[in-house]
Amino acid sequence: MKIRNGFVSNSSSSSFCIYGIAINKSLITEQEEIKNLIKQNLSTEELEDFENFDFCDMEEFLEGPLNEFNLSGPYGPYDWNTTYIGRSWQGIKGKETADEFKENVQTGIKEFFEKYLPGIEPDKCQTHQEAWHD
Repeated sequence: MKIRNGFVSNSSSSSFCIYGIAINKSLITEQEEIKNLIKQNLSTEELEDFENFDFCDMEEFLEGPLNEFNLSGPYGPYDWNTTYIGRSWQGIKGKETADEFKENVQTGIKEFFEKYLPGIEPDKCQTHQEAWHD
């Protein structure tokens, strides 16, 4: 069972509130650079699963790369074209101010894009909140 902070899920509804960016899922799933970098850290069994992945499985494979930059996601229903990455506002640490929090998220997203999505400029960060009901 996977438990995520900042993401609430039950059988009928889900919601989240993060500071970060909204991106088109194809930006991630169609980039060979991110696929190759993720594959480097997978076991043989995971690699076999990865070869047949679709975006529904991408959350599992992105967890490590996003954590590397203190980010989380992707957030959003699997049938949406847009997904979200960033940090939950609940993730403010210790004496971190709101401005420091925003700066840390922006830096993390910039560095994530430089390493995993080179040549693509991320959108400006903002607060995103979504909710949906099954």
